[in-house]
Amino acid sequence: MPARSVPATSLLAALIRSSWCPRRAAQICDNVPMSKFSTDYHRALEVLADCPDGCPVAMMIAQGFTVETLCALVGAGLATAKPVRMVAGGRPVRAARVYVTEAGQAELDR
Repeated sequence: MPARSVPATSLLAALIRSSWCPRRAAQICDNVPMSKFSTDYHRALEVLADCPDGCPVAMMIAQGFTVETLCALVGAGLATAKPVRMVAGGRPVRAARVYVTEAGQAELDR
């Protein structure tokens, strides 16, 4: 059975809710194929490795990474996403920070 495509908005929501609903986020992120370790994945891991406090998903997207790339890294266990609460426009919002895992660091060290 071929993997169905998941809309980017669902993937982003899964990253943001990852701690509130980790099983569902993992299921959605696992559906994103990581067929080969591309330069985008490597570059994303390098950026994450340089951020010991993690990088906000919005910052990663602003640097040109797609939500699919971030979800593929999370699904492969090379990165993890943790929710954070922020205030934007005077209103509390949920966001996510993405961190490199030990497996992701090991992949970079190869």
